[in-house]
Amino acid sequence: MPGWHREIAERWQLSADALRPALATGECPLCRMLVQATDDLTGLLLRAEELPGSMCDETREARGFCGIHAWRLLEAGAARGLPAMGVVRPVRDVLAHALSALALYGERSDEDRLDPAVFKRTTRHGWTRRVARRLEPGRKCPVCLAVKLIDETLGYQLLALLGQEDIRAGYHADSALCLPHFRWALQAAGDKATLDCLVEAERERLRSLLSDRSGEGRVAALAHVAGVRWAVTVR
Repeated sequence: MPGWHREIAERWQLSADALRPALATGECPLCRMLVQATDDLTGLLLRAEELPGSMCDETREARGFCGIHAWRLLEAGAARGLPAMGVVRPVRDVLAHALSALALYGERSDEDRLDPAVFKRTTRHGWTRRVARRLEPGRKCPVCLAVKLIDETLGYQLLALLGQEDIRAGYHADSALCLPHFRWALQAAGDKATLDCLVEAERERLRSLLSDRSGEGRVAALAHVAGVRWAVTVR
């Protein structure tokens, strides 16, 4: 994975002091921190006059950003003013690439243009397929890749902190991980004490959600099942 992803992820270091407030919110602490980290990353991109060269290359290869992160950039950019040129330059390159791909349209012969049967056959198997291939993304959205690494970085830091007895004591049902993060943590936990803490809190959280039939309980149940990963990254 390119170096800039690692540099971006290392900006978010989870300390015990930062974790304690997250454990007191009644939400999945990793979801809460991941949303904040994604917002910070969006702001970083919007302020950058020059993006790292590798990220510019990946943005071009990905044919821009995914729909989720493009809209997040648009919304954040509207609140801050126009996006910085660091984001605009690779996006303009994507537009130029799309325009050049459409030049293949001119390669059709007169026979293709005039004979309906030939046109249908060549449209299905000829120039349209070549154009579509050139417009397809060559890799995943670069922001998705960065957010995925941030998510994993925060997750491992959380597991390391849960190795401390005082942090484990503050980890309870109200601060249990959502199911997507819990599935990951089950496989990543490195010792029995941490695993016991995760499982016991999750068990109590599930019982609490099942017994709560209120409107807030239904919202909390949906959030626990889905997490917020869908809103910040593509898995």
